[in-house]
Amino acid sequence: MLDDTGAFSDLKVTALNVPGDLAVGQPSSITYTVSNAGDGLLTGASRQDAAYLSDDPYLDAQDRLLASAVVTGDVAAGGTCQGAVTVTLPAMKEGVCYLILSVNDQWQAVEWHRLNNEYATAVKTIVPAPAAWT
Repeated sequence: MLDDTGAFSDLKVTALNVPGDLAVGQPSSITYTVSNAGDGLLTGASRQDAAYLSDDPYLDAQDRLLASAVVTGDVAAGGTCQGAVTVTLPAMKEGVCYLILSVNDQWQAVEWHRLNNEYATAVKTIVPAPAAWT
């Protein structure tokens, strides 16, 4: 049980760095920055951050989970932390899709808002030509 201190954390994705050469079937590391926009300390509670693949910039049940990472550590009010997750794009058509990062994806950490925990960015995928085509 948590003490009612009147102050809570509020995680917000402030940066998402995706390599420009995302290729189907090739692992790529994405990095991100999360800030605590709340008025309370996020204590060392464990949370799960996750990356999804989507046809649009909105996280919903049709989106595909690519990878997740368990994150622990304190984030002071007004402070930031860095994270990274390695994703591998599944077989898909070439073109634009969205990579969505969701921090505290399973709602393990108590915070003021949930709507600012997701960050989407459009990415252009590269589908390598089969060896027989080269």
